Amino acid sequence: MVSLVSCAFVSETETDTNYTLYPEKLTEISIKGDFPKAIIAINTSTDYSGSESTGPNPLKTAKAISPLIKANNPPPILEPAITSPIIRASSQAPLALTPQLSKSIDPETDIFWNEITQTNINAIKIASNNESVVYIETSAWTGADNLISSANFLTKVNEAITYFQDTVIVNTTTHLEDFAQITDVDSNEKVVILLLTMEAGLSGFFWNVDLYSNSISGAENSNEREMLYINIDKISKNDYHHVIAHEYTHLLGAANRLRVASNFSNYDVWIEEGLAEGLTPYLSGDNDILVRSLSDLNNVDSSTTPRNGEGLIKQLASQASWYTYAVSYSFFEYCRLQMNKNSDFYKELIEHSTTSTVSDYKVIDTKIKNFNSSSDTNLITNFEDALISYKIANHVKHVSNKYGYKNDTFHETNLPATFGGPTVSNPSIEPAGSLYFIQGEYSEESIDSFVPGESGDNIKFFRITPTSNNSE
Repeated sequence: MVSLVSCAFVSETETDTNYTLYPEKLTEISIKGDFPKAIIAINTSTDYSGSESTGPNPLKTAKAISPLIKANNPPPILEPAITSPIIRASSQAPLALTPQLSKSIDPETDIFWNEITQTNINAIKIASNNESVVYIETSAWTGADNLISSANFLTKVNEAITYFQDTVIVNTTTHLEDFAQITDVDSNEKVVILLLTMEAGLSGFFWNVDLYSNSISGAENSNEREMLYINIDKISKNDYHHVIAHEYTHLLGAANRLRVASNFSNYDVWIEEGLAEGLTPYLSGDNDILVRSLSDLNNVDSSTTPRNGEGLIKQLASQASWYTYAVSYSFFEYCRLQMNKNSDFYKELIEHSTTSTVSDYKVIDTKIKNFNSSSDTNLITNFEDALISYKIANHVKHVSNKYGYKNDTFHETNLPATFGGPTVSNPSIEPAGSLYFIQGEYSEESIDSFVPGESGDNIKFFRITPTSNNSE
């Protein structure tokens, strides 16, 4: 039977308010290190259905050392890490595997369906090599922008496909081995890269329906090709390395599911994006390629959404934000390092998607349990333990145990921000989201005396205290 303690306390902003307290919802954790005391509230739910309340602001009795941002006067929102989220459209229709299509290979002009704008695009072929062929929308090539007259632009296009051929493809073979292969539904043995004028902030996208015949119900607008869609602006600014590697990972995942097992299910979007971001440094050959993504995440104090409980877990592309990309990546990297893996962590995710239709957190839960079959509590033991330990790690930054990133130089330098306290008086937390109440913004006394009030069933609280003794 759960023991409840009912009592009244007086806050600094309210008087004569009764709250029921639930001390059993608070876990005490002492960790060797030098970091501020903190209360971390985490929604451990894996249900996508909605947020859960933390009740009254958990540290409402705290006198903030620096004032919180007023909820009715939010600051401007930062631009996302990659200028914008890389959108991956998808179809939920159960489609059959496309047969080899009898199509004229790489005509000089063609018409492509743009799933984002829901329009047909007239395009012209402007470059090719052994691994790719590039089309650009005709209106940009010969229209007002007159890119056809820019030798410099065409040079950049050729540099981009050389990067794709000599770096991305080569590194894909090195790190993914058998899973470096993709389908060839149009029999041209190349990936089509379509350069488009896109809305401000959109870097590019991948649409898995292009792998299906457009004679199949649900795929009527398929372009029947292996395709990547890239913003023209990314080429013009020589800023294409990240988006090409990221979108190619999406193509690799979808193509391998069809090629190996005729499996049509996608991972939920947070797994897809964590996988794509995680492979990007390996495929690009640039270990620091995601520094900008994590830098924007660490500057998130000017955005109210993450500090007010935005969660990691997203099921659909429409639910995802730039934050989903960066945090999914950092969580996957945390798990990868804790399980002492390299690129095999991501290779195994692609392989798993060819052998199972499981698309949610259970994929990660299974990987962790297989790694730690003895349930050693010094290691991450399951998905929930990994999620909690990851949230704590971003504050504690321990160099060797599960409350850090194993002294990995890149991640120790670019750890996700733990943010300030929430900017609303009655915060709620999305699934796999968190709130941080850190000494310095909140008084030590308020952190030491905190007891949880009434909150959602999946909200758990942790009081994190540094210790200088030999206890880890």
